[in-house]
Amino acid sequence: MNLLKFWVAKKRFFGGTFSKSVKGQESAIFELLVAVIIMAFVIYLGTFAMSGLSKTTCYKEIEEKVDSFSSAIETVAKSGGIGQKRVPFNLPVCYIKNTETRIGIQKEEKSVSRCRQYCPGIRDSCYFFVFHDSENTIIRCLDVSISTQFPETESDNGCPKTEDIFNDASYSYVDLRIKTNKGTIPLGIYELRSVESISSSQPIVCAYRQVK
Repeated sequence: MNLLKFWVAKKRFFGGTFSKSVKGQESAIFELLVAVIIMAFVIYLGTFAMSGLSKTTCYKEIEEKVDSFSSAIETVAKSGGIGQKRVPFNLPVCYIKNTETRIGIQKEEKSVSRCRQYCPGIRDSCYFFVFHDSENTIIRCLDVSISTQFPETESDNGCPKTEDIFNDASYSYVDLRIKTNKGTIPLGIYELRSVESISSSQPIVCAYRQVK
């Protein structure tokens, strides 16, 4: 009888201890799993926030470069045929160019609402300098006469030939205009020049990019 009581007591003791141990382990594993999930979520949110901040900062740098290049174009265009300005146009290293990147001068004709959106005053035609990609669009109104010419080639409308200006082949002529939805001007160091038109008083802006 005493032996039976001892066996029952032993079973209860070890059985209860084992059961509690298993439950304790299960609880610890569950708590660890919850902690890991929460940590992963926090890391994801932090990475997402940092990525968004990095993109915002990068596009701010692009805006500054667009502003600087647009200002140089305006200065040369208003110089009365005697302007000349050397200016870089490069994108920051943080920017990854994609297939939708589009950069250059765009002309809006007979579009009062669009010109009014970006340009001061009321005008039905205007020039924009545009940076566009799959995530962002930066548009700057060019405060120049709508009669300003940006020739397609150096032989159009009196733009001097490259070899007549530079002593070597270190520059090439660039058409600053966007002619297609995916057109973009090459990056680099530019020399912008204003020339007088022989046949009219229209401002002419010629762009040459340093290639060496």
